[in-house]
Amino acid sequence: MAPVDDLAKLVVTIRPLHPETAIHAQTIRLRSGDFPFYFGRRVNHRHEVARHVDGQELKIVDKGPFQVSRNHCSLEISDGQVVVLDAGSTLGTIVNGQSIGRKAGCFIATLKAGVYELTLGTAHSPHRFEISVEFD
Repeated sequence: MAPVDDLAKLVVTIRPLHPETAIHAQTIRLRSGDFPFYFGRRVNHRHEVARHVDGQELKIVDKGPFQVSRNHCSLEISDGQVVVLDAGSTLGTIVNGQSIGRKAGCFIATLKAGVYELTLGTAHSPHRFEISVEFD
């Protein structure tokens, strides 16, 4: 668990890794007050960062066969740590090669300071992001 002072210094950067996602989604920087942050599929054809009931979300344009569920996963702070929480998405979420979600039987991955690759859907999904967790 990170001390409260460390959470005040928390910066999480989300950067799209695939051109299909990067065309519309820009680099996003989150501070401790910006959580939870949600990822999901958009029902029309525009990427956008929108306000969610509890935080922010990135709605991703996905073409069939869909990789991204409407309510796919989130970045949250739990017990003083940054976590990726799969929301029961159809195809799951991959964090640094490790699957989480319904099929994996584990819905959470803890992110310590460092750089991670987040994939929404299968390993072949174009919806991949670099997640950087740092304390400035």
